[in-house]
Amino acid sequence: MNYKCYKRSIELTTRETKSQTIEIPFKVNEENILFGFKKFQIGYGSKDHHVRNIKMNLNLSYDSYNASKNVTTVKIYYSADINDDSSNHMGSGKLEIVVVAYDVTGAEELETIAALQSFDVGFDKDHHVFAYAVTRQKTYISDSSNHTSYGNSVFKDYRVPSEVLKKMREDKAFICAGFTISAEDDDSHVKETGLTIEDDGSVNYILADKKHDHACESLCNCDYNSSGNSYVSQLFSMSLSGTQVDKKGDADVDIFKSSVYHVQGILRYGDYYICSHSNKEGSKGRMVIMGEGCYEYTDISLEQYNHPGGIQRMDDYMIMGIENSDHNKSYVYLYNIAGLSLSNLPRRIESFEIYRKNAGTTAAGICKDESRKKYIIAAYDMHKSDNNTDGSTFDFYEIRYENGEDLKSKQVKLSSPSYSIKKRFLGLPKYFIIL
Repeated sequence: MNYKCYKRSIELTTRETKSQTIEIPFKVNEENILFGFKKFQIGYGSKDHHVRNIKMNLNLSYDSYNASKNVTTVKIYYSADINDDSSNHMGSGKLEIVVVAYDVTGAEELETIAALQSFDVGFDKDHHVFAYAVTRQKTYISDSSNHTSYGNSVFKDYRVPSEVLKKMREDKAFICAGFTISAEDDDSHVKETGLTIEDDGSVNYILADKKHDHACESLCNCDYNSSGNSYVSQLFSMSLSGTQVDKKGDADVDIFKSSVYHVQGILRYGDYYICSHSNKEGSKGRMVIMGEGCYEYTDISLEQYNHPGGIQRMDDYMIMGIENSDHNKSYVYLYNIAGLSLSNLPRRIESFEIYRKNAGTTAAGICKDESRKKYIIAAYDMHKSDNNTDGSTFDFYEIRYENGEDLKSKQVKLSSPSYSIKKRFLGLPKYFIIL
């Protein structure tokens, strides 16, 4: 097999369309060339401004094959811009483009690679920016004053042989397949924005004004399997944007406000995802179940506890901590998620309850120690670390079981941990994502 991977770092100095020529040292058909980007970063220059429009465009042109030299020539055309209503445009920017070519035909084992190749999103007039997203479900931009506008995007799915996918992984040839970028607290002017997919698969985001980088709770879909991760991308998109999304294939329903709900935890069960959402304006938190290209949701049945936290799965169980709005009282609930689907939502196991009278539960975890016949529940309270010089608090609850017993058959009503650990973890993240 002939195979080549090209990564081109490009300095953007103008919003006009430019091109780069790539010479591939073998004959290759156009359908065996895939391309996308792993970095885009654009800004006004030295100052920040309002935003009217953000856009980027990539195109590939198959030029020719020179048989005497055995060289296939292609051109990549690219452009990007950020602008406002005062004629301020992109002052500088960076792109890193990935191009992969191969000459395998007739392969039996094919994998899907999704690539975002262009987007154009903007307001009807100048605004600050709180969040913007480019996903297969929605492309939008929003501020914190309920101004949301929708845009256009172009994605392409490539079907490639498994051996090509293996080579791409070895070459760290990540390609962006959608993203959401959001500010941590409020909207602001923008000086610079974008994302970079690093060689280890991690992603760095920028949504900065002239003083601070406000990017937070962002998501880039850069895995090689487009079908599963598009659900995750949609979850983050709807939680951050307040945009409309499809509920079980029906007409669009506007149920999320970016100023009210945001993602707290997420886990995967088969082909479905469960996501916990806080609810600042309501008395209950919410769970969202994503799959089959759409979603279903359910309120968490605990009044005045509107802040569910990080979640974790063990076999057919899900553990969840649920706090009050002051983060000083909480419950830990257990759910049965066997057979999860959009019509078979998580069921709370009523016989299981941990009440934490003087502590929040930022995230909860669960494991089974078969050698000692114990279930171990962990509850982490981040908020104590904010006010407690002893640092963060991890409480552990041990539940013994006999042969043949499982958690559904036990009566568990606990209020005091078996033991605790207090430790200051500098830089411990506030958000937990467990897949």
